[in-house]
Amino acid sequence: LGVGVYAFADARGGCGEDDALVLDVAVSADIEPAVVKAAQRFNKARHEVDGKCAQARVAKAEPASVTPLLSGQAVPTATNRRPDVWIPDTSLWTSLVRASEKGKDAIQTPGTSLASSPIVVGMPRTLATRLRQQGITSTPSWDNLLNAAGGTPGGAVTKNQVIPAKAVRLVVPDPARNGAGMGALMVTNTLLTNDPNRNAIFTGIVRTVRESMTPTVEAQFSLFRKGRTGRQPISLSSEQALYAFNRTGPSEPAVALYPVEGTLSLDYPFTVVTGDGAKRKAARMLERELTGDESRKEMQRLGFRTPDGKAPEGFTQQMGVSPARPRKLPSPKDAEVAKVMQAWSKLTLGLRILTIIDVSGSMAEQVAPNTTRLQAVAQLSQGGLSMMSNDTELGLWVFSTNLQGKQDWRELVSAGPLGEL
Repeated sequence: LGVGVYAFADARGGCGEDDALVLDVAVSADIEPAVVKAAQRFNKARHEVDGKCAQARVAKAEPASVTPLLSGQAVPTATNRRPDVWIPDTSLWTSLVRASEKGKDAIQTPGTSLASSPIVVGMPRTLATRLRQQGITSTPSWDNLLNAAGGTPGGAVTKNQVIPAKAVRLVVPDPARNGAGMGALMVTNTLLTNDPNRNAIFTGIVRTVRESMTPTVEAQFSLFRKGRTGRQPISLSSEQALYAFNRTGPSEPAVALYPVEGTLSLDYPFTVVTGDGAKRKAARMLERELTGDESRKEMQRLGFRTPDGKAPEGFTQQMGVSPARPRKLPSPKDAEVAKVMQAWSKLTLGLRILTIIDVSGSMAEQVAPNTTRLQAVAQLSQGGLSMMSNDTELGLWVFSTNLQGKQDWRELVSAGPLGEL
């Protein structure tokens, strides 16, 4: 009789689809295995909220897909639903939501960090060993790395010219879709804060990044191959992604470099985005599970640091990473994140331009000592060209009265990609 009563009570108060309070959790793919295990423990505990059994349903979701949902810039679909709890890889995504007009109230409070992973520079071990034998430091500056990869030096950024210029090729995950790529832009922006040529330098760096983007972090590491000749690839990724790559036993492992100026870290915020009171209570219960000792251990086994930067036991030189806490740069404010990403969007648009220059007699007039109008235009044009990517399509005409017979214009360069000129 006792067994029968227990079975009947369990059936009435269980966690079926109809009588459960289901909490939809959207999580970044890299930390998802640990979140799934925590959710399983949470579900097994059968927490009760307002008379219902609370259950967590975890799904991998790209932060770049969730952000427009919460910002009111996208419509939910069957495959891209608005979650109740969101765990992106970095708070930079939540900054973009809060900075938007429609999303400013979607996130009431900052999320609790579940783990951390600094953004590092990855270098093939063969190249790192060769540079070390040449006496080159393992902690270069961001400025040196950008310059060595062919980008514009960072002006006020520390000059530490150790890696030879043009020795490496920078590969970066798409900042519009990847937290590490976005974080790299924020690092650059922070280090250029006091530089008088900030806008021009940032534009040049965006051009370098745009021409060396990969769709994913994994695509960066696929370029690390034993015996590769020519310019060697260097990556920008989270430390955890580099560690995970090395655990696969590649023929050419990666070595993490920690720039001397410091870096930003991915912080995996547990972010409650539902307005439902009962679900918010359930979310706080799930948060306690995810910040518990068992969850922290699982995250460290995946290669994540604790929120305060403590490294897992597996962090050794052999695995290409350092257990030391890297120097931290200040976290950017919401408005600054939005401003930088808007600049990125504008600067990476494809361009097709027809330039028409006046070459009439009036252009011989002096506008400065030893400088005519035409010379000034030429100088400005050269500066503008340096900021354009190689796939920009450009054409050049000149005009004046009766320039070519009775025709007032002449084509000098037909429209085509700059890289082919």
